[in-house]
Amino acid sequence: MSFKKALKLLAFDAGVAALYPILLAKPFLGRFLESPLYAMPACAVLLAASIAFVFVNWKALTRGMGAVGGGRRGDPVQGRIDELNGYVSSHSQTFRADLLEMADQLDMFKRKKYAIRQALLKKFQPTELAFTKFSSAADLVGNYLVKTAGNVLDSVNSFDEEEYEKILNDPRTTRDEFDTRKQIYNHVISEVSDRVSEGGKGLAALDKLLVAVSTMGHEQSGTDSLVRGIDDAVKDLEFYKEAAADWSPGVPGGSLSP
Repeated sequence: MSFKKALKLLAFDAGVAALYPILLAKPFLGRFLESPLYAMPACAVLLAASIAFVFVNWKALTRGMGAVGGGRRGDPVQGRIDELNGYVSSHSQTFRADLLEMADQLDMFKRKKYAIRQALLKKFQPTELAFTKFSSAADLVGNYLVKTAGNVLDSVNSFDEEEYEKILNDPRTTRDEFDTRKQIYNHVISEVSDRVSEGGKGLAALDKLLVAVSTMGHEQSGTDSLVRGIDDAVKDLEFYKEAAADWSPGVPGGSLSP
């Protein structure tokens, strides 16, 4: 949790806590508690505030645990999906569409990976070198999607959406400051969109690999012909081995943070 969000949570908790003495203490509105016309609405307000207090703090706590733990243990793909959805649920709309699409891509990868594995099992034994080779090639896309989503989350988390939107929409903002902020704003949005587009290409490459494996005849299983038939599809996946490591969310003019 960022320092700014922690301050907002603290202010919310303090506001809820302040309701109790204000509504119940006799020096304040508590002197009206003997009246049913006051007591019933006051109790209703306190009940609603208590529910909101529990929900908001529970949500903040569980989101923080997900960020530290990287999602569900043993499943980095699902963990990244949870982190993307967590960001979308707690921020404004600037990156919503792209991050939801990125989460969908990770979910699709899981389904395609399973389908490729099942198709490979019909051709090879899990202990065969060819099975390991083609299964590992499919994992390149998954590794790329997970790592790139992490880079994107680091980028957008260091970018204060609310502050930028406020500055860009404030008529008091000078032209120079507006142009500088707008350049950074557009750059970050473009970078995130590019990562989503590249992820889509990776999923298309997985489809090509799945088709290549599935359409090979059973009589070819275990032969050099089968291996050569799938090699072309594997080549499309090699890009993703280093692509994630090569990309970093640079911004013209310095850091993403204002």
